[in-house]
Order: sequence, then C-alpha cells, then structure tokens
Amino acid sequence: MNSARLPLQKLSLSVALALLSWNAGADVGALPNVEVFGLRLDPNQANPSEAGENIAPPADAAELLRELPGVSAGRMGGRGLEPSIRGQSKTQLNVLIDGGSIEGGCPNRMDPPTSFVTLGTIDKVTVLKGVQTLRYGPGGSGGTILFERSLEPRKEGLSGEFALGGGVNSLGLDSSALFRASSGSWYGMVSAEKAEAENYEDGDGKSVRSSFERSGHLLAAGYRINATDRLEFSLERTDTRDALFPGAGMDAPMDRSDQYRLRYKARDIGPFDKVQLDWAKSDVSHLMDNYSLRAVGPMAMRVPSTSDSEDFNVYTEWTGLEINWRAGIQSRDNAKLAQRFAGMNPAMVTNLNSVLWPSVEIDQLGFFVEGDKALGEQTLLTAGVRHDQVDASAGLAGLVPMGMGAMSPNALYNAYYGTNANNKRNESNTGGLVRLTHDFNQNWTGFAGLSRTVRTADATERYLASGSGVASSRWVGNPNIRPEIHKQIDAGIAFTHGKSSWDAVVFHDEVGDYILRDRARGQAGVLLADGASIYRNVDAVLNGVELKYQNVFFKQWAFAADASLVRGQNETDARPLAQIAPLFGSISMDRKSDKLTYGAQLRWAAEQTRVDDSVVTGSGLDAGTTGGWAILNLRASWAVDSRQEVRFGVHNLFDKTYAEHLNRANQDPFNPQAVQVNEPGRSVWVKYKYSF
Repeated sequence: MNSARLPLQKLSLSVALALLSWNAGADVGALPNVEVFGLRLDPNQANPSEAGENIAPPADAAELLRELPGVSAGRMGGRGLEPSIRGQSKTQLNVLIDGGSIEGGCPNRMDPPTSFVTLGTIDKVTVLKGVQTLRYGPGGSGGTILFERSLEPRKEGLSGEFALGGGVNSLGLDSSALFRASSGSWYGMVSAEKAEAENYEDGDGKSVRSSFERSGHLLAAGYRINATDRLEFSLERTDTRDALFPGAGMDAPMDRSDQYRLRYKARDIGPFDKVQLDWAKSDVSHLMDNYSLRAVGPMAMRVPSTSDSEDFNVYTEWTGLEINWRAGIQSRDNAKLAQRFAGMNPAMVTNLNSVLWPSVEIDQLGFFVEGDKALGEQTLLTAGVRHDQVDASAGLAGLVPMGMGAMSPNALYNAYYGTNANNKRNESNTGGLVRLTHDFNQNWTGFAGLSRTVRTADATERYLASGSGVASSRWVGNPNIRPEIHKQIDAGIAFTHGKSSWDAVVFHDEVGDYILRDRARGQAGVLLADGASIYRNVDAVLNGVELKYQNVFFKQWAFAADASLVRGQNETDARPLAQIAPLFGSISMDRKSDKLTYGAQLRWAAEQTRVDDSVVTGSGLDAGTTGGWAILNLRASWAVDSRQEVRFGVHNLFDKTYAEHLNRANQDPFNPQAVQVNEPGRSVWVKYKYSF
C-alpha cells in the first residue's frame, strides 16, 4: 500500500466519525437512505441517522428532501415540488439519477428533475450543500443531489420486497414491488410503483387542487466481468397523469419520461485505480392545458413539449505524487421544444399562439481534475479546476405564430433586448475549488473552502418566448444573458463527544451576473418599460448559517435539532432576492427498541418579510410576506418480524393552516402573478412492507 495513503485514510476516517451529525435519514418503507453533507470529505463513508426515518410517504423526491436540514421546497401542486438549498434552486442545483441528468419538459417547471425519481428503487440519496467537489457537472453552485441505485444484489438467488400504503388527506394509494435476482455472472432488478392522490384539504378545510396519478417501472441487468468489473444497463419509465396545479394557470394531463442508462466500472486498469463510464439518455414528453381538468378560461390553450437529454461521462481515480487524484470528461446535451396552441374552445385549440421553447439546444462539454493531499496527520487539502464549453441555439426562433399581432421569438427578443437568436451562443467557463479540512483532535474538526462556479443560463432564461397581446403578460428570455459567476467561501466546525454532536457552518456567495427574472422597466439592456417578465444580469450576495445538534441518551432516546438561515440581496437594485426561505428548522425526539420505534417532530419556519413581491418596482416573484408557522408530526414503526414492518403516523397533528414561503410564478398569460399554495392540513398515513 502506498504510504502516502495512510495519513489520508486515517484523517478521512476521523473526519467521517466527527461529522456524523451531518447525516439525516429518511427510510420509509421502500424509501432510500438519505445523506446530507456540509463538511464531508468522502460521502461514501457516511451512514444515515435514524432519528428522522419515519415520515409520511412523499408525493415525490423533493417532498422527501425538504425533510432534511437546510433543504426547503416550493409547492405549485400535489407533486412537482422545487427543492432549494442555500437560497438556490432550479438549474443552480445539479440533480443526477444514477449518474445521468434529466431535465423536465414543462416551461413552467411542473416537472423538475426530482419528479422523475422512482424512490422505491433508489438505495441512497446524497445531498452535497454548496460546492464540495467539481465531479458532478457544470454549475451546481447551490449544491448537488445524487440519487443512486445498487443494482447488484447482496446475495445469490431471488430477493425482493412489496410495500403498500395509504392515508387520509395524503397519498390515497402508495404501492410498490421490487425483485432482485443473481445467478452466476448475471444479476438484475425489476420494479413497479404506483401512487394516487386526491385533492387534499388545508388546515381550514379548504380543498386544494392537488390530485394526480403516477407510476414508475424499471428493468435493469448487470454482468460481472470479473471480481471487480461490472457492466450494467437499465430502462426506466415514469408516468404522471392528470396532475392538478392550483399554483398555475394550467394542469398537466400527461408527463412521461423514458430513461436509458449504461455503466461500465472497473478497477486497476493501467495507472488508474478506478475507471467508470456512464451513458445516460432521457426523453421527456409533457402536456399542459387549461381545459381538460378544469373549467376553460377566456381562451382554451394547450402546450405540448419535449425535453431530451443525453450525457456521457468518463471518470477516473489514481494516486501520484502522494495525491489522490480524480478526473473526468463530461458531455451533457439537452434539446427542448414547446409550443402553445390556442382556440375559442377545446375543440378549436389548433392555432399556434407562441413558440415557448423554439427548438432550443444547449450542449456542454467539460473536464475536471481535483485531488486530495494530506498535509501531515491531521490536515487535508482538496483542490481542483473545471472547464466547460457551452453552445446554445434556438432553431425555430424565426417561426411566426398565427393571429393578428403575433410575434416570433426573434421579434420578442429584438423588441426587449435588441437582438435575435439567429447565431449560436458560445461560452467558455472555468471554475475551481480549494478546501482545507483540519482535525484538531478526536472531538473537534473544522474546514474552510473557496470556490468559483460558473452556471450557464438554461433554456427558459435564454430563449423562452411567451407572447401576449397584453405586454405585462409576456415572458421573454434573453439570448444575450451572461452566465452566473459564483465566488463562494464557507467555513464550519463540528464537535463530537460520545453520542452527542453539534456543528455550525457559515457561507458567503458573491454572484456576478446573477440571472434575475424581472419586470421590464427600461433597465440597462432592456429596451421596453411595459412590465413584461424578462431576464437580466445583476450583482447579488447570498449569506447564511446552518446549525445542527444531535444527542443519544439512555441508549434508546435520540434528540435532534437544526436551523438554517439564508439572506439574499440584489445589490444592483438594492432589494431582496425573491424566493429565499426564511429561518427554518426542526426539532425531533425518537425512542427505539427492538420492535417499536416512535417519536415526534416539530417542523417550523419564522416569518419572511424580506420579499420582492411588487410587479411595479420589483420582480413580483414572491406572492407576498409569509407568516411564521410550526407543525407537529407523530411517527412510529413496528417490526412485526424479520420480514415484515409497519410504519404509521400523523402529519400536522393540530391541523395548522400554513404555506411554505417558496412559491411559483404563474405562466398563465391571463394571470401571471405569483401564487402561494397552502400545505396539507392534518393527514394520517400507514405503510406496510414485506421483504424476502
């Protein structure tokens, strides 16, 4: 063994033990282990906490994630929640499913990437807050969320599990079946999931339009080339039907993804300790309209759209010069098309009204290299650099919709920014990371990190072209928008003694060319002042602090508490950034015995008065100020025997009426205001799982 690895392994192990309090678990029935890292050097060394493992079956992965410290989410309907970490969301977060990216097909983000995860097949969820590594793609300034499966069974033969759940004022049906098989060199997995939800009621007993049906199917196979090398392939389909969205002007009769993944992983190839090749492809088809699932408005409209993504990644690890190196080459391509059709009634929705995504293609090719260097027995230095080339184009920018006064995407771009999308946009983006971790002693560990991250504009920010006869209802992307440049510093300290631990992190993010969705008022680079939704670059600052405490006492009792605060400021306009969660957190107490585990959790949030809710002087993306709230959840699990388990609980025990501050701005051309959706009132749930 290379002697240079000994102090590094010793340090990594001590840091992993010292920072155990960073983990948060959420294993519910067939749900995966969940891990959160704020300081973690090696995510693979973590184990989930058991203090928060009993939660109500989530409608989608984002609803699961918001149970974790420092993660919030905005609601627009019963599912399709939008996660937010350290005040950043959407394409400021990298979301990977088995190493591949996926982008939703809805211009109004009814289907963020987390909505395509079939949780019953996921073995581990990892949340990396901020910039912990350069490995997982371009951007990721707010953090990275990894959903990972282990296709290879732990034993030969056939194994699997069945799960069935339901509730009142929650998921009415939540079922899944998963089978694993292993024989000789071959192994595989087959799974199926189905869930249904009716409209829920808030704490005042008012019905919230939130029903949906979803299903997921997975077929995967693997081949053992030798003792360490594997070749794996998987096919997956997710399908959501008749999803209602009270926070939007339309609903989604259909949202489907087909996902294909191929992975080759090997050990000890030439100079490399590890080599992994990943190919992933996803095809998303989405349909939203304002008439099939609700009373038709002044005009019937439908928006069919597609989003096709393809990734190819090469990842390697090796050791040289007493440094543990990681490097990779990554290609990520996405193509989007969305068109809005309109008519006087549902039978006449045939006229092209707007080319929302005019055949947008964004191709990114990048490479990174980073390494860990042990500086003595107690200190570890991590440093790396990343470079990405970006090409963006809009092939249908010149297409003119039907109707008097209709404007092509190019006409809209020219009217608001004095440009068009005839020429491909190119970017050359470079970022880097330096992080120092020091183990003061067996109880105290601290770290400090610096990073530069560049995030390119997404298809909506650069090329959306939603026209309207009413100027204030238009929504127009900016082909000349510059990429965001995040210069971050974060620092933290953690203390562990026996079964007690606490940690604290502070971070500061100066963002040059922050991509702001705003209202047209003749600002620099904006030619009109008619109140349309537009995009412009501003300077912004994000600051925050995260705290967590855990303690296990009397052998069976576990106490946990956490709190997170982010402050976002638009420095250019001297106003708050919109869609920043207030101070929020949770407190929990759980008792575990051989058969029965039970406990309670208090989730809370302070009021949020720092808002950008005016369409006259600001962006209007906040629905308004939000009052503080606290809800009490009860949970329990009973291990019937070694194969059977029952989990049950009550969410929002006191039937509190409340809403998360994060909301969505409306894409409805007749009502583009931001809408805040109340959370469910009291709900009761139960889930049974049988394993074999």
